[in-house]
Amino acid sequence: MEEGSKEEKTNLVIGNVEMRFYDLKTKYIHVMARKFEDIEVWQLSRNLVKDIFLLTKNEPLRKMFNVCDQVQRAALSVMNNIAEGLERQSDKELIYFLYIAKGSAGEVRSMLYVLLDMEYIDQKMFNKLFDSLMVISKSLSGFITYLKAKKPII
Repeated sequence: MEEGSKEEKTNLVIGNVEMRFYDLKTKYIHVMARKFEDIEVWQLSRNLVKDIFLLTKNEPLRKMFNVCDQVQRAALSVMNNIAEGLERQSDKELIYFLYIAKGSAGEVRSMLYVLLDMEYIDQKMFNKLFDSLMVISKSLSGFITYLKAKKPII
């Protein structure tokens, strides 16, 4: 490859994050995590799943199988769609799965209102989970915006 070529590429690894520098004239940077487990929004969604499962294993909520199952599946969908999207080989597919994860985060938030209205959770628990979901949802939106604005790799 010729020096100063548009195709010039340099890799830099810092911890578990790999930074790939392409087209140094336009300072295009592509950052890629080596594992989905390294992505903060996946870690946050993992904590959410733990909180939802701990909540739904307690009485009297445990007796409401359909409600428990739905909120558990929606929370799992957030975490698993982030992971699946990050394992895909294209930003287009990743964006698709991040949108599904974001939709599932909205579904969990909606289910929290049901749990609050039916007095299965108190306002304090609702606020804790709701705030966590808002951070996850905003993080997903930011990630999607970043990916859409990125210059394509040729």
